[in-house]
Amino acid sequence: MGSDLLAVTAVVLNWKDPVGTNRCVESLLAPGGPGQVIVVDNESSGSLREFAAAHAGRVKLIESRKNLGFAAGVNLGVSARSPDTRYLLLINNDAELAPGCLDLLIRHAVRRPEAGIVAPVIRFPDGRLQSAGHRFRPTTGSVLPPAAGSIADFATFACVLLPIDVLHRVGLLDEGFFMYWEDVEYCLRCRRFGLETHIVPDATVLHRLSASHGRAGGWIDAYSMMGLAVLARRLGGAAYCGLAWRAMLRLGVRVLRGEWAASRWVMRGLKLGLAAGSGSGHAAVDELRSAVAARS
Repeated sequence: MGSDLLAVTAVVLNWKDPVGTNRCVESLLAPGGPGQVIVVDNESSGSLREFAAAHAGRVKLIESRKNLGFAAGVNLGVSARSPDTRYLLLINNDAELAPGCLDLLIRHAVRRPEAGIVAPVIRFPDGRLQSAGHRFRPTTGSVLPPAAGSIADFATFACVLLPIDVLHRVGLLDEGFFMYWEDVEYCLRCRRFGLETHIVPDATVLHRLSASHGRAGGWIDAYSMMGLAVLARRLGGAAYCGLAWRAMLRLGVRVLRGEWAASRWVMRGLKLGLAAGSGSGHAAVDELRSAVAARS
């Protein structure tokens, strides 16, 4: 599997978390890692240049002046892959591969060509289970554990392996999403092409919460609700029922807690997703940022 490992390009996004990103990339550069690592530095301050230069043989740094979000950031990195790439590894900057993980994912992809998405089991650093694939229920917008012995509807894109021919068939990530729910859309899109989402139980990734997540504040509520609204637009039908239910539930919880500011962020995200779902997610977020700044 040595040559197959060299044919893997990993894409890692950074947003104001150089320590976490450096840790993630160092784990990828260890034996058993991919042949190439592309780091996309969203809203770059240049903080990753020294690290990338020290590993110039395997690490390519792409600096973006704007925060493109997840989907557009990943697409930027994917588009810069080396021409001999046969597999793409999308991995969060707050995740690290356990020994042998990538080899297990590749072996599964080779054995099971019907798998469009091949994912490891995601665990917290203390070993607790975080994710082993999910079911998605459009009528309620619910994310549930997969039924025993069933194929998952989607895998979290904290870490997934995609054979390059899947990208050619299915396309890039949907840039109408800014952050959250793009992984659900992509896996469901793969299904329409007859491709499945497989979880490899012996492959493990450790996933901690990124430092950049905490800095985003109320925007997290907006991003998540925006993503769910864009997903409803993409799926149509019953997914709008799920969107309405989840929006009422989130608003209700925050109002009962007296979290008025948080409830406004939920509404901002909902409006943004319904209004801008056919365009660029990061452009819509930029417009909202400008509007919020003007009112503050």
